[in-house]
Amino acid sequence: MAPASRSPKRGGRRDKLRAARRRREREPLRSAERRRESGTPRAAGRGGRRVGPRARGPAVIAGCVALLVPLGLGVYYAGERDSPPREWRVTGFDVQVTVHASGSVDMIESITYDFGDRPSHGLTRELPETGWIDGYGWRDFGLTGVRADSAEGLPVEVAPRDGDPDAESRTVVRVGDFGSDPSLTGEHTFEIGYTYERLTTPGTGGGARFYADVVGSGWRVPVESADVEIHLPDLAEAAEPAEVQDRTDAACYAGETGDRGGCDGFAWADPGADGPLLTAGHGRLSPGQAMSVRLSLPASVYSAAPSGPREGAARTDPRPGGASFLVVVVVLGCMGAMLFGLIRLDRYLSSRGVGAESDSRGGGGGGAGGGGAGGGGGGGAGGGGGGGGGG
Repeated sequence: MAPASRSPKRGGRRDKLRAARRRREREPLRSAERRRESGTPRAAGRGGRRVGPRARGPAVIAGCVALLVPLGLGVYYAGERDSPPREWRVTGFDVQVTVHASGSVDMIESITYDFGDRPSHGLTRELPETGWIDGYGWRDFGLTGVRADSAEGLPVEVAPRDGDPDAESRTVVRVGDFGSDPSLTGEHTFEIGYTYERLTTPGTGGGARFYADVVGSGWRVPVESADVEIHLPDLAEAAEPAEVQDRTDAACYAGETGDRGGCDGFAWADPGADGPLLTAGHGRLSPGQAMSVRLSLPASVYSAAPSGPREGAARTDPRPGGASFLVVVVVLGCMGAMLFGLIRLDRYLSSRGVGAESDSRGGGGGGAGGGGAGGGGGGGAGGGGGGGGGG
């Protein structure tokens, strides 16, 4: 018996079903193609708005900018507030240093400050009470006998500076009338004297070692000229000057903290001459630079005072600033976050094909509307150092 022939009506229905299935399979490909042509991103949330990691790129950048702008303004205004006028400078910094056999050191500073035409209250000088001495460690210098004067007889104020007890302690000396409007212009000479009972440290063979910034790195104005005279009265009584030169190791450094560049002038006095046994001089020191003198004194005459509690190399160097370190960490962290955000934003824009923004309102499956905006891619020694300035 012959098989029944297929009904034309049933075959037509099957063809329609297969055609509909093929259209459904091709629809995602056609939709993706239309999105690439129109620049419309795939909707991943309600209302077609994207809610994924790429959308966080602009937010990361905006957040970091909001943090860095006030931080930068704060640093700028602090610098403007603390920075002295450009014409202020120290034209002469003369220091008399007397090192005694007991280990104490007398220091007398004569500072000539030129305020130019910008009035100042007077001189502010910070003297270290404790600090770090290279080759030894932490030291309480035993600061005492602080005094100051000026040719005009200006008021003098001496007071400790409040701060972290584990950091360097300082005494602040102010010479001038800081309670009234600034009135000092031109050159003025100030004299400051003080004694360090324990500035020398133990040296080799039972001797003593003197290593100090005679001009500290804390000055925020240039020092045009610095001269130092070093007196060794006890050693001079025990030996002839020529013998002293053979028995004492001496050096002078000038420049950035930790530099070992020599001073412009460093010499022994002529044998038999009265006055200092050593003189040192240097020309211009920029703000932040220092001038240091190192002496290794013989044990036959000089001795260092014994170390006190919490002194010596076992204590950590406190010089790195905690606040400055925190600012650096915040800035670097935000820079990294901004870079990450820019990379994510660039990928996000690339996925949308942003190069010429299109208007999809024109209808039809073909060309986009008119193009709009283009997309963008994305040492030093401790001791008499300290600092100072006008106010």
